[in-house]
Amino acid sequence: MVEQTPTPAMTTKANANALAAIVLAAGASRRFGATNKLLADAGGVPLVARVGRAMSGAGVFDDIIAVVRPDASDVRRAIESHVTRFVENADADTGLSTSVRLGVGALAQATRGVLIAQGDMPDLSADLIRRLVAAFDETSGSAIVAPSPRHRPGAIGTPVMWPRRYFDELLKLEGDTGARAILKREHANIRTIPIDDQGELADIDTPDQLAAWRARRGL
Repeated sequence: MVEQTPTPAMTTKANANALAAIVLAAGASRRFGATNKLLADAGGVPLVARVGRAMSGAGVFDDIIAVVRPDASDVRRAIESHVTRFVENADADTGLSTSVRLGVGALAQATRGVLIAQGDMPDLSADLIRRLVAAFDETSGSAIVAPSPRHRPGAIGTPVMWPRRYFDELLKLEGDTGARAILKREHANIRTIPIDDQGELADIDTPDQLAAWRARRGL
């Protein structure tokens, strides 16, 4: 079952040139242990809230969707002030692709582009998001836009901004690898944004990684 629940804090705009964002927040956190990593303390707020804050703070999206598990009331509370609505993924354990498909499937018909982000990136910034969207607009919404670590030319990071013409392919994804195959095939149509701070593109999978992140940030 897919439940689309609007949040009271924000209202989706009807816009013929709408831009949307999807926060993937339905993972099982298997490598993190008994607790949900998205709720782990990351500088005084839950990890997933940092991602939501970057999305809403960028001020560029007409719709921000969080894909969550059906029983994820704590995750909902952590991010609800930063999103427009939730989509529930009852099949989250079968792979990341299910969350991508549900999020893309929930987009309004007017959506011309969508930024898809993981919910476990503590240093994702509103500034980076605005840079990705600006580059997307510079291509008239025709190219995929993604960050790339400056010290690794050609490497593709997340989040990724997708033009509407790829939505049908995203709706057909399977497994737990996301859209890597599409990115590899469409390499010539990817506009990359060089990123100096590699940490801004990092995600958190284990308690050790979170501890290392806290240490680097002096937390």
